[in-house]
Amino acid sequence: MASKKHKNFIHGWLPIIKPVGIASAAVVATVKRLTGAHKVGHAGTLDPLASGIILIALGAATKTVPYAMELSKTYKFIVRWGISTDTDDSEGSVVKKSDVRPNKADIKTALKMFVGETLQTPPIYSAIKIKGKRAYKLAREGKPILLKPRTICISRLNLVSILDDNNAEFEVVSGKGMYVRALGRDLALKLGTYGHIRRLDRISIGHFNKDNSVEYEFLKQEMHDKGSFVKNLLKPVEAVLGDVLRVVLTEREAHKMLSGQSVSFDPIARRSEPLDFSSGRVISAMYGGRLIALGKINSGHIHPFRVLSI
Repeated sequence: MASKKHKNFIHGWLPIIKPVGIASAAVVATVKRLTGAHKVGHAGTLDPLASGIILIALGAATKTVPYAMELSKTYKFIVRWGISTDTDDSEGSVVKKSDVRPNKADIKTALKMFVGETLQTPPIYSAIKIKGKRAYKLAREGKPILLKPRTICISRLNLVSILDDNNAEFEVVSGKGMYVRALGRDLALKLGTYGHIRRLDRISIGHFNKDNSVEYEFLKQEMHDKGSFVKNLLKPVEAVLGDVLRVVLTEREAHKMLSGQSVSFDPIARRSEPLDFSSGRVISAMYGGRLIALGKINSGHIHPFRVLSI
């Protein structure tokens, strides 16, 4: 267990590859126990039956979780045709069956209907809250559930291969809020049959992929052997900020921002590259090679709204 003093110095993002059969909450709890970090969060969970990347936020990185949630996600998944389940995956009970099996041409035509902005009704077995209670808890109690459709955006949806008459593999790239289980369910219905997700693997979140992430089991082994190993794996806090504009502060400006004070924008703009510094833009303020605050441009000043004590 890391010392209390050590807790204060662990800040950053840890991309972990979760195996099938492990709950996301268990991954978060393990990281917290092994690192001793005071604050630990995540940028989206995976079902126990799913595998793939989970982004774990440590320390000050927890303040940038909303930005990580906006990153695009890529999944590979297998749809099992002809059977629907109450959970929309292989863990649930069979609800309906169909003898219809779609062909390749029909599948490719149907996929086009799901690209772009569409409405999607989440699975009833989901963590969405209904009057303060999780939908999956209500479903387990047998209570009627009515979830409203939500707007989602899918930028790419491809057929990878037809494995056999009953199974096909796909790859999808989407924004936040998209449920792959619901996508498999709706795709099957569009093709005149039923379906559920047999396998699901999240292969990337933004620029985080399996090449720059660490296996969950490997992390546990290494963390027991090397207390400092986690620091070599951590990605910087600002790694999830994507296109958020970066500016470098002077020591005086950094001191003011860390105190929650706004700083004059003109001196910063004069020494920065020509960029879109229009009013309302979010700025990531850097000092000493580290992100120290997030701010917004307004009335000639940058006003900090997230101060990171790193």
